[in-house]
Amino acid sequence: MSLIVLMGLNQHAYAAGTIKGNGFEVLNQVAESQNTDSSTNYTLVQVRVKQDFAELSLSFNKKPVFTSAKIQDRFIVSFVEPINVEPEKIQDKLEGFVKSVSLHNNGKVFVFETYPQVTLDLSNLGEELVLTFKNKPVEKKDDPKKDNSYEEKIDDLKRQALDIAKQKDADTKPQAEEEKPKEDPLQPLLIRVRTQIKDNLERLIFEFPETVPYAVTYENRMVMVEFDKFARADFTELKHTPLRLISDIQQGERDGNLYVRFWTQNLNRIESFQSKNAVVVDVFNELRDSEKQSKSDSPMPPFPDKTWEQRDIEKGGDTKLLDDETRNKVLSDRTIQSSKQYLRIDLGIPASMAAFQRGDHAFIIFDHVIDKDWKSLITGSPKLLEKIELLKGDGWSGFLLPDMSLVSPVVARSMTIWTLDFAPTDIAKKTRFDFYPEPAFGLGPRFLIKSQDPLTQIKLKDPIIGDELVVIPSSIPGKAIDEFFKYPEFEIIPAYQGIVVRCISDSVAVRNVNEGAEVSSKKGLLMTQSQDLQNMPMKDAKTADDKNQLPVFDFQNWAHGSDKEFYISHDQLLKDIVDAPEAQRGLERMNFARFYMAHGYSHEAQAILRYLQEFDPDIKSHPDFKALLGASLVHSGDTDEAWKILNDPDIRDNVEVGLWLAAMTENPYYASELFYNGAILLDTYPEILKMPLSMKALEVFLKSDSTHLAELYLENIHKIALNRPQYMPAYYFYNGMLLQAQGKFDEAKQSYEKNRQGKDRYYRAISKLALINIAIQQKELTPDELVEQLEQMLFAWRDDEFEVDVARKLFDAYVAAGKYPQALLKARDTIALFPDELEVKYLPAKMSELFANVFLKPDEFKTTPAQAFVIYSSFSELTPPGAQGDLILSKLADRLVEIDLNENAIDILHHLVHFRLMGKEKAEAGLRLASIQLLTHQPEKALDSLLASEAFGGDDDLAAKRRLVKVKILTELKKYDEALASIENETSPDALVLKQDIAWKAKDWRRSAQYLGTILQNESADDMVVSDEKKAENQEAAQVILRRALALSMLNDAVGLAQMRDEYKGFMDKVGQGEIFNMVTRLRDYEQAKGATDAKNRISEVDLFDQVLKKYKSKSSASQ
Repeated sequence: MSLIVLMGLNQHAYAAGTIKGNGFEVLNQVAESQNTDSSTNYTLVQVRVKQDFAELSLSFNKKPVFTSAKIQDRFIVSFVEPINVEPEKIQDKLEGFVKSVSLHNNGKVFVFETYPQVTLDLSNLGEELVLTFKNKPVEKKDDPKKDNSYEEKIDDLKRQALDIAKQKDADTKPQAEEEKPKEDPLQPLLIRVRTQIKDNLERLIFEFPETVPYAVTYENRMVMVEFDKFARADFTELKHTPLRLISDIQQGERDGNLYVRFWTQNLNRIESFQSKNAVVVDVFNELRDSEKQSKSDSPMPPFPDKTWEQRDIEKGGDTKLLDDETRNKVLSDRTIQSSKQYLRIDLGIPASMAAFQRGDHAFIIFDHVIDKDWKSLITGSPKLLEKIELLKGDGWSGFLLPDMSLVSPVVARSMTIWTLDFAPTDIAKKTRFDFYPEPAFGLGPRFLIKSQDPLTQIKLKDPIIGDELVVIPSSIPGKAIDEFFKYPEFEIIPAYQGIVVRCISDSVAVRNVNEGAEVSSKKGLLMTQSQDLQNMPMKDAKTADDKNQLPVFDFQNWAHGSDKEFYISHDQLLKDIVDAPEAQRGLERMNFARFYMAHGYSHEAQAILRYLQEFDPDIKSHPDFKALLGASLVHSGDTDEAWKILNDPDIRDNVEVGLWLAAMTENPYYASELFYNGAILLDTYPEILKMPLSMKALEVFLKSDSTHLAELYLENIHKIALNRPQYMPAYYFYNGMLLQAQGKFDEAKQSYEKNRQGKDRYYRAISKLALINIAIQQKELTPDELVEQLEQMLFAWRDDEFEVDVARKLFDAYVAAGKYPQALLKARDTIALFPDELEVKYLPAKMSELFANVFLKPDEFKTTPAQAFVIYSSFSELTPPGAQGDLILSKLADRLVEIDLNENAIDILHHLVHFRLMGKEKAEAGLRLASIQLLTHQPEKALDSLLASEAFGGDDDLAAKRRLVKVKILTELKKYDEALASIENETSPDALVLKQDIAWKAKDWRRSAQYLGTILQNESADDMVVSDEKKAENQEAAQVILRRALALSMLNDAVGLAQMRDEYKGFMDKVGQGEIFNMVTRLRDYEQAKGATDAKNRISEVDLFDQVLKKYKSKSSASQ
């Protein structure tokens, strides 16, 4: 329980030193009124001292906001609000543990200076802070000779403690040095960094092998942890831990020591301490803590923009307690205040800066764009502010100071604030970039500028002189190349922040690499520095368009002779690699790769380039390397990777690179432009490289209708073919292509025919296909003949583009020949084999179109019902969604019924009724489904189908038909009375048939005879014409006549039978039913007649309503 709570319960004043509890002694007096006023800040200070440790308790009336840091033997606690303590009394009670206790910054900063052997831990208990000092306290020694005052005793104890500490250090140091293994001073110590996460806390733990001094600063969301140790932090474990309060963890080196910085929220609280040899930094979520407090708690004030050291020392205080960096900054601020020649620039965001001077103008350049009122960002000397000018460019901004005398300003930085003091001073430390030559680099000599942090390049055109400079800002204050270097092709301009390069030669480039930045040249950088070059006239700078006209490849020199000298040159280049020093072998290997590429061995060139890329990762960022690797990939057929490399912004605008890009692009008009621009360079290529590019160029010009340009490239092909006979088949083929494009088909055929019987399988195959194309163009082949010839081409050549072309043409030929299943099957196989080919991407749409036309356009795309069912079964995934798909399925069901595939039709209609159709369409499909189910003797399922579609209704005619089918279902279920009652008033012909059918099955012979007689009244015997065309109708009429005769015989109606015999005997004889009709109508002979029972059964089995159901089971009949 916090001591401040106990005080509130007792309701009386505490006098200093009068009350002790749990070993604690109260050192200050707290008024009673302060206990009840939460708006007033007060502190209850209590101390407990034991033999080997001491505890200092600071209790507050509300939760304190503070930060803590340990700098060597000083422990600093910075509060947002002043605290009420008496440091002298605390120092007196903690003698032997602390050298001094002091209060700064108007009571907001508490500083303890401890002895070296003392460890100090801070515990935060909400409204109470407890500082624990652990040590064997120095025993007091009484001096009888002296009766010193209080202050003299304190000083004496301090001196004794320092002497003991120094003696202990002297005793333990040699032994520790012997036990510790020697560290390599050139290698940083690798320290483990781990994290712990609790409810409202995230903790970073830096584990050192020994106690290391450190300091923690927190300002504007950035936390900086600086260690007095040359080390590197291992963040491996942090990669697998999700952090919410800590973000963007970075590390760096400052004056040879490690620093780690990260960002957090403004409302987070930072604490730090040492636990054995580990440094612990805690980030508390103050926002989450505030949710647990009452709403009356005041919000946390912002952290001060300056530390207590700045505020206290800026007034002239002693700086001996500060570290070197803070001391330099304070002294620099004092100098600026006294000189009044300074600028402070606050962009509000972290930014890198470069600063330099040319003539009497000073430049200040940042790597961020200023997008607000720039004058509000700058403070400083009025004279400087009057003449400052804004500079802006692509991705950067800066300032120009005219009329400046030659100065060397001091550059300082605090978070986002950059300060420049233009009064000469030697206080600030300067750090220089490492800048040294590498004459044996793989792509030629270069100068390397080393930097651990990423560098940004800014192209700046000097507004005064007019030349172009490359400016590289730095985020580290004072880090620059501040000397002048003059080389034949570039110069380094001295800067007091960052790097400034002026390129004299147009072939020199400055580019970023993994180790920092480099200065190099395409032609090989001249590295000799000469004072004689100081007055060298500057070349006229070429424009970017001029640079893009420069050749990238020098194949003639790279080849080292003709093909006959290949092996001699090959062995010599290998010897050069072996004999070269290790530092220069990269350059020799690059020459070897160029040699391979010049002779057309692109795979071998790639192997060497890949090795160089692995050996020296920086080399892959060079334009020359990218261009050579990309060209070798194009030549070997790996166009995907080649396109990514050659389409790089650094090289893609070059004319010679455009030749290789043109060989890959699918846009013939863009490719023709690239080939046209690079035609002169292509003439210088060796034949092994010129031939494939010329063939591709000819194809491109034909596709873009530029036959006159295609003729020029055909001449190149012809010249090469005359020297190299193996290329003659290629010439015949491309000559045929050109003639065909010009409409000279007979001459084109003659050129293609020369390859048809040739030995080159590739050109034999593509020439045969070209002849087929001409036959298609001139319509010389029937669809079946075309199918036959294309099927022969399927195995003529195995190549993606060729096979796809044949498959695409074969698909069209199958469709034209009416072989729709074969067309769909070929298209599906082609898509599976060549999914990435451009032509294949159109096949799925063509397949869907053909599939739909087979069912929706039966007159145009003729198929049998069996073929239609096969197409659906094999390619059902092509069924489109929506109304079109419903219509396809409906028509398929009709065709299945035609060939009595009733079960398949039932499955399709069931799917339509239950999952796809709505409204009238669903009611019609339900009627058809129930009709088919009745025909297949499934009355229960038929009733379910009607009920499933009944709610969606339809028109009156449809509703009447659905009622008849339902009555038929009731009849099949032997519910005769219910069935007859439901259609008692129906008078339609179909209803009469159904009525007699119900009466017949119910053995109601009288009604059955009556209904049958009504049916026969519509057509007399004289009107019945017997013919082959009406054979089906005649058989239906004969069944009705026989059934009525049988009903009359069951009623023993001899008169009725005699009338029927007289009226229908002639008709029944003509349709072949005369014998059984005579038997039924002769009542007296009927019962004894042989076969009478069989005749009765045969007639009884005939269901006259089946004919009605067969009309209902197709959509066309149902909609009539």
